[in-house]
Amino acid sequence: MEEFTRLSQTGVRPKLLCTKNQVGGGADVAFADLERVVNGWTLEFNLHCAIKAFRAGQHEEFCAILNVITAILNRPYIDTDEIGKKLLTIQFLSKFENDATPLESVLKILDQLKAEFSIGEDLFQEVRGAVVEQKLLSAIREKNSSHRDLHLFSYSNLKGKMLLFAESLIGNSEPFLLLSAKTSISRSSEVQDEELRMDCSQEVHQERQASEWNKSSSNPIDKCYVCSNR
Repeated sequence: MEEFTRLSQTGVRPKLLCTKNQVGGGADVAFADLERVVNGWTLEFNLHCAIKAFRAGQHEEFCAILNVITAILNRPYIDTDEIGKKLLTIQFLSKFENDATPLESVLKILDQLKAEFSIGEDLFQEVRGAVVEQKLLSAIREKNSSHRDLHLFSYSNLKGKMLLFAESLIGNSEPFLLLSAKTSISRSSEVQDEELRMDCSQEVHQERQASEWNKSSSNPIDKCYVCSNR
C-alpha cells in the first residue's frame, strides 16, 4: 500500500507508450495497443474490487488489491479522466485503513478531490469536519481515555461515511471485465443446460426403444413374424 500511496502522491501515473521504431514491427505495435486496452480494463476492475473490499472491511484484501493496482500503474495502459478520478478516490479511502494517518495528509487529498470533482462547499465542509473531528478525538483518546467525548468516537462509522462520500463521486457501476465475466458464465451455464437436456432426451429415447424391443421380444406372435421375415 505504501508504493501505491507513493505513486499516487506524485500525481504522475506511468504511461509507457510504444512506437513502431521502439518495438520493431507492426504486429508488435498492435499487441502493445491491445495490452494498453486490457490493462485499462484490468485497472478499472481492480479499482472496483478495492471499493468492494473496503466496504466489507477486508483490510488485507484491500491492501493486496492496491499492490495489484500499483503493478498495473507501472505497465502501459489507457489513461482516462475517469480512471484518474477513481485512483484519487481510492487513495483517499486508503488513508482510513490506518487511523494513525496524519490529518494533513487526508485533508490534502480531500482538497484534490474537491478540485477534481467540483464538490460543493457544503458537502466539502461536512466531510472535512467529520475527518477533523474524528482525528482529533483519536488523539484525545490516546492522551486521556476517560475524556467525556470519547463515546462519540467510532472509526468504523467514519470509514462508512467516507465510503458513502467516495461512492457518491465515482458511483458503483460494474466494470467491463466483470460484466464480460458474468456474460461468459451465463453462456456457459446455458450451454451446459442444453447439453443436459440433450443427454436426458437421448436417454429417454433409448429407454423407450429398449422398452418397445422388450415388449416385441416377449410376444410369441411377434417372434414368428420376425422369423418369417428373415
